[in-house]
Amino acid sequence: MAMGQLVELPSTCKYIWKIENFSSLCNKVSYYSDIFNAGGAKWKLLIYPKGCKNVYDHLSLFLVPVDLRDFPIHAEFSLAVTNQTNPTDTRKLEVEYQFTTTLGFGSSKVLPLSKLYDSSAGYLVNDACEVRVEVTCKVTAKATDDNETENPISKVPEVDLEKKTKPNVESSLQFGEHPSAGQPFEGERSNCEGNELGGELYEEIGGFSVQNKNAALYKKIWLKYGHIPSTKVIPASSYSVLVMAVQNIMNSVMDMHQCRFVDLSSEMINLWEEKIKMAEKLEFNVNWLRKQLECVKKALGGMQKFKSELQKQGQTFLYARSKVKAIEAVLKTAEMQLSAAKDELRGKVSGLLLESDTEMYFQMGEDFLFDGIL
Repeated sequence: MAMGQLVELPSTCKYIWKIENFSSLCNKVSYYSDIFNAGGAKWKLLIYPKGCKNVYDHLSLFLVPVDLRDFPIHAEFSLAVTNQTNPTDTRKLEVEYQFTTTLGFGSSKVLPLSKLYDSSAGYLVNDACEVRVEVTCKVTAKATDDNETENPISKVPEVDLEKKTKPNVESSLQFGEHPSAGQPFEGERSNCEGNELGGELYEEIGGFSVQNKNAALYKKIWLKYGHIPSTKVIPASSYSVLVMAVQNIMNSVMDMHQCRFVDLSSEMINLWEEKIKMAEKLEFNVNWLRKQLECVKKALGGMQKFKSELQKQGQTFLYARSKVKAIEAVLKTAEMQLSAAKDELRGKVSGLLLESDTEMYFQMGEDFLFDGIL
């Protein structure tokens, strides 16, 4: 047996996950299956009933390793949402991927929610959804004698196999850089959504109450980095205190978000530094924010020099700046016209294809929609 050869483990595992009372998951961000075994490792399935990351109109589905025993596993697996009335229309995703950590891999766009909840489509029958997974695992074995019969698992070296995904994967991603991204807030809490707390209206984002004026930005942060608050210092029982602490840091985050580099000042940075230090003492999830502030600090000196040079240029700079703004205004108008033209095009092709299929083709590019037709 040659060094680094992939060895297929003895069996292929097939697991069927029947999710009863599927409509009850509408209030859950994510949901896990029971643990099952395949290829000497433990696995579970993870679904996002309302999509994940920046996808809100599809069912998202991932295979998640539970225990890798300190060695990588190269897996060939398929994920499928069964069409219970017409099996030939089952949505199936085939993937080949090397798992090196207990992070899931799959697709954020397995099945459009419009099709999932279509009573005539067959994916949801008697409020039950069926998900199937088939896993074949491989490991990399060291060189051995031809007569050696030891289990290859015990001989797996740490290698860096190239991961690849088959072309029919519509939208694959790995939850790795920020594992808590898009995960619901855990712990007991009081519901402030739609109610006033300290004279302000709040909206629930991922199970946590956020001031309305900061909700849109906080949602982007939550989807990319996870929730800001943690209960390591302030317990979940002091939920209103957590909300106020997050409100305090979010006010500075909003200021940073809206600030241009040309408007930077030392006073701004000092204020943001104080707020981030406070959040760090509370062990909030602000590492991403700290990194950005450090980058801003490094840019401050160069920006101050740049502003000084701009002042020397006087009217020349003002003229160039006004020219840029005029072009930006023209570009904005063109973008609005383009959006209106796209809407008109959608209206003309509606009825030719299912709505979900039409949108899929538009995402690939409008020209692709008519390839081979005109």
